[in-house]
Amino acid sequence: MKSKRVLAIDYGTKRIGLALSDELRILATPIGYIENRKSALNDILYLVSEKNIGTVILGLPTALSGGDSQWTTDVRMFGEKLRTALETRSIEFSFYDERLTSIMAETNIRSQGLKRTQLHEKHRRDEEAARLLLQEWLDKNK
Repeated sequence: MKSKRVLAIDYGTKRIGLALSDELRILATPIGYIENRKSALNDILYLVSEKNIGTVILGLPTALSGGDSQWTTDVRMFGEKLRTALETRSIEFSFYDERLTSIMAETNIRSQGLKRTQLHEKHRRDEEAARLLLQEWLDKNK
C-alpha cells in the first residue's frame, strides 16, 4: 500500500491549478489554485511538505500534433526548476501530457449546474483540469 500522495499541477500564466490524490492513490480531488507569481515555486514546495506528497506531476501542454509550442517550452522551463527543487527532497517528478484537459474541464464545470457567475470563475477550470490530469495519471499507474 502506498502512503504518499500525488500532486498534479496545471500550470497557467495567471493561475496554477492543483489537485491531490488520496493516500491510496485512487481518487483525485481539486484543492484550489495558487497565483502564478515569483513565489509560486515556494508555494508548491510548502504544499509538498505539508501534504505528505511523494510524487508531483506537471501537465505538459503539447500540441495536438504531439509537438511543442512556445507555451510547452515555458512549462518545461518551470518544470525543470521544480524538478531540481524536488530532487533535494527525494520527491518524484514527471511531466504528463495534458492535451484537451482544459476543454474537458470546461465541459465538466458546465454540467455541474452552477450559477452563471460561478461558471465564469476561471480558477474552477484550472482546478478541474488538474483533477482530470491527476485522475488519468492515477488510473494509468495503478
